[in-house]
Amino acid sequence: HVVCRMLGFPEALQATKKAKYGQGTGKIWLSRVNCTGNENSLVLCSHSSWGSQNCNHSEDAGVICSMKGIPY
Repeated sequence: HVVCRMLGFPEALQATKKAKYGQGTGKIWLSRVNCTGNENSLVLCSHSSWGSQNCNHSEDAGVICSMKGIPY
């Protein structure tokens, strides 16, 4: 929900994992991110130290956001 709200959508429908929509590139800045769902930003969620990670891009997360109530 946090990511979708940051992007201007009302809510998340599903969280994805294991790079479902493709692997990212470059440095991984956040890992072990755990949100309650009420935060206004990902940086307010608990996470390991910035840039400190033990994962790779095959584990990249994603989100499917709802468009309910958004005019288009």
